[in-house]
Amino acid sequence: PVNLIHKVDCIHIILSILNHNIWNTTFNAATPSHPSKIDYYTSICKKLQLPLPKFDKTHINAGKIIDATKLMTLLNYEFEIKL
Repeated sequence: PVNLIHKVDCIHIILSILNHNIWNTTFNAATPSHPSKIDYYTSICKKLQLPLPKFDKTHINAGKIIDATKLMTLLNYEFEIKL
């Protein structure tokens, strides 16, 4: 899965932390949707009319998903840029 975040969301999350005055806690920040790398990068290349990427499917990794639930709950944050 891909774990991405747009710079707009990064800035808004930082501002939200400052506004909520929440310190001494760790937040994981990644857009809640996590498409596969193959699906995501293929769709971006198609959208931008670029050559399609090639993937080595012999070493498929389950990967990990960054969970932003704590951030969204404590800061009452909704990601602005969706994948």
